[in-house]
Amino acid sequence: MINARAETVHEKPAYRHSFKSRRALIPVSGFYEWFPTEKVGKSGRPLKQPYYIRVDCTIVT
Repeated sequence: MINARAETVHEKPAYRHSFKSRRALIPVSGFYEWFPTEKVGKSGRPLKQPYYIRVDCTIVT
């Protein structure tokens, strides 16, 4: 697994031990969120559309 939500990482069994024993900061320029659309897939569930959310950090001195 390559990602975890910061809000729930301490609750997930796959990340629980690592979260307690070691941490890392990974710089990113953004992330994806998936939103349901009006279209329905073969499974009968709504298809999801990825949206890239850019994190813009501007340092003003």
